[in-house]
Amino acid sequence: MTLQEFRNHMNPRFSYMETAIDSIFYAIQEKQHCLLYGPGGHAKSTVVEEAIKLFIGEEAFYKDVFITNCAEDMDSTPIMGYDDIPSLKAGKLKKILDDTVFLKNDYAILEEGLDAPPMLINALKDPLMRGYVCINGACMPNRLKSLFICTNVDPITWAGKDNSRLALLQRFTFSIEVKWPSYDYKAWDGFFKKRKINNPIVAKFAEIAHNEKWEISPRSVEKMEKLYATYGLQALTNFERMPSSVYKKFVDYEKNIPFIKEIMELQFKVQEMRMMPLRQQTEELLRIEKRARAIKGIPVDGGFSEQLKQCLVDAKAIAAAAIDAIDAANKKITI
Repeated sequence: MTLQEFRNHMNPRFSYMETAIDSIFYAIQEKQHCLLYGPGGHAKSTVVEEAIKLFIGEEAFYKDVFITNCAEDMDSTPIMGYDDIPSLKAGKLKKILDDTVFLKNDYAILEEGLDAPPMLINALKDPLMRGYVCINGACMPNRLKSLFICTNVDPITWAGKDNSRLALLQRFTFSIEVKWPSYDYKAWDGFFKKRKINNPIVAKFAEIAHNEKWEISPRSVEKMEKLYATYGLQALTNFERMPSSVYKKFVDYEKNIPFIKEIMELQFKVQEMRMMPLRQQTEELLRIEKRARAIKGIPVDGGFSEQLKQCLVDAKAIAAAAIDAIDAANKKITI
């Protein structure tokens, strides 16, 4: 796979991650290690998983890739090895490495890897540098090709002047900060368009949130969009501990867009139309078209216009299906 082929697959799926995507390609291709850091909810883990699947296939991904969440109290045995019980009973410490990451897996993803306990941090350094694992006086080839750490923590801040931590960071050929260059309306609108979503209102909401210093992640905005598109603003009242001042800004913004309510009402009418008797569906289409023509002030080039168009397309499709069903029923009666 070429770098351009990789870009063509990955870039349309992820927003503002071109640098990260290139670095992940190099890491996998050259069997190097890669650290991605930045604010949560920016798809750091997802982009790594998608990249590995693209290289090795989905079946191999679930077989050969180790993924774990790291924390101070995590179970480190899949990485550091298991204690040999007979040796412990004899008063000796011996580790069994047969099922550990370095001997069993081709790739590993450590979620919040910098939150791992110090003992595990120390255990990573030698295998990542040498390419083999040494334990109990014996050395074995390291199967692991690439280790990815995804974290919300800034690695330089995390390491400070700690030599052990600094030494670990040196094992990572690539270290990329994953965040957007801007969180304005244009950025959020572009984010939605990559997902084939037209919702300029929520794009504006997200901009307002960041302007009000309530930093909401792309992952959360995606959830916000689904709630708003389905239930309207009322569904966001208690969304992810949103400050009341931010919600009030949302309300004020929506009030200044008079056609929003009319479009939403038409969308509900189309949904209700599906439940009507067949002949009534064709009559309802005429009423919906009449109401749509009466709506004023919609920007021609915005998502609102697209929503209204889609509303009419859906209504016409329902009516057309109703006509077909009526014709089919009449033919049966005639026969």
